[in-house]
Amino acid sequence: MKKTLIAIAAVAAVTASYAQSSVQIFGVIDLTVTYGTASPGSSVWQLASGEWKGTRIGFRGTENLGGGLTAGFWLEAGFDADSGVGKSTSVNNVETTSGEGIGFNRRSTVSVMGGWGEVRLGRDKNPLYDGFNDFDPFGGDTVGAAFMWQAGREMYNNKTAVKRVSNSIGYHLPKDLGGFFGRAMVAAGENSDPTNLNAKDNVAYKGDGDYAGFYAGYDKKGPFTAGVSYGQTKYGYNIAKNKGGNLTNWQLGATYDFGMVKLWGLYSNDTVGQSVAHQELKGDGWSLGITAPIGAGELAASYSTYKWDAGYTPAGKPYYVGTPNGDKYSVGYFYSLSKRTKLYTALAYVNVKDGLDTPLAGSKFDKGFTSGNTTGLDLGIVHSF
Repeated sequence: MKKTLIAIAAVAAVTASYAQSSVQIFGVIDLTVTYGTASPGSSVWQLASGEWKGTRIGFRGTENLGGGLTAGFWLEAGFDADSGVGKSTSVNNVETTSGEGIGFNRRSTVSVMGGWGEVRLGRDKNPLYDGFNDFDPFGGDTVGAAFMWQAGREMYNNKTAVKRVSNSIGYHLPKDLGGFFGRAMVAAGENSDPTNLNAKDNVAYKGDGDYAGFYAGYDKKGPFTAGVSYGQTKYGYNIAKNKGGNLTNWQLGATYDFGMVKLWGLYSNDTVGQSVAHQELKGDGWSLGITAPIGAGELAASYSTYKWDAGYTPAGKPYYVGTPNGDKYSVGYFYSLSKRTKLYTALAYVNVKDGLDTPLAGSKFDKGFTSGNTTGLDLGIVHSF
């Protein structure tokens, strides 16, 4: 009898525990046939993964702590569905660590939430990246994505801490603020200061990879939304050409839904601080787009443009060929087969000048080119679970 009572009590305790907790497994498989061509340059057909939604698998859960508090965790791993290879990450927000095995590179966080908002620790998405995606009719993905991210941040090769940030502490405002929202983040690169201060390789110096940023705006689920975002990642003065100088970015975006058509607008500004290779570099761009429901899907179209100001070496000589710049034209259609399965296609054309090296869909410009054009095509399917 005593053993039976103990067993019943144990089952009741476990049941009560699970009643206060929840754990989910979720994921996305996104596979796309892509074609890219660059002139002068190469062309290539590929089966690519994650062109729109980002192929991933994840686990998330919450626990009711009582007193209005909730604890939560989120583990999300990105991988290439065409090969099964895991995506890369960065442990110090400077150097990229290769993938191969599945790791929680997209998000790895633990949180405490309450009526006052949420405190989140771990590897998480950069607020600046959300501020870009939310005001691009292509969501910042596919070959149709607004040009500013590729031409501004990725063209300069400061990629590691741009989309997702490691070693971060973030705060999110509560959701019941009359449509106003906001989040802020700080992160440490956790890099030491090497003795060779004149190193010309990609050595991580003390402070390199440190990040601070925020994203705030208004979205009351009505016709109008707006947001502003900012971020700065530190990169050392002595780091070699393609990674030197602090990277500072800010954006301003808005949308308005007229019912039959939705209008999208985004402005983006980038500054790369002085380094051993160049003086301060500046660039900016903007995009204007529309979306419209057609049948069981949605049509998206946009024009975006970007231009780097003339740059100079520390000696005052030209750093660029001129003022690297380009214009991008994009169109796409996203069709829902069901709530969890969608087909999509996107087509983009980019015209570039003064060596803006931004080829689409895996193509490459010839070495030493100064002007040209590139075209990219996506034909894909996404299944969510």
